[in-house]
Amino acid sequence: MPRYITRRAIQRVLRKHSMTVHYWTDQPDFPRPQKAIGRTYLYDATAVYEWLARHDKADEWDIEQLRAWEVV
Repeated sequence: MPRYITRRAIQRVLRKHSMTVHYWTDQPDFPRPQKAIGRTYLYDATAVYEWLARHDKADEWDIEQLRAWEVV
């Protein structure tokens, strides 16, 4: 079953400003949203974790913390 993560979860766990996370999601290689619930976009969690690690935005501990915020 796919797991999703929101921009808000990334922002809170990584303690980044909302515009920083917005900028990341506008990057051409950032995973595209898979679904939307109202005005909240859901991103494929695994793809986001890979992007964060590849760009040195999050370490293993941060990604473990993000897993608690996943949406099914």
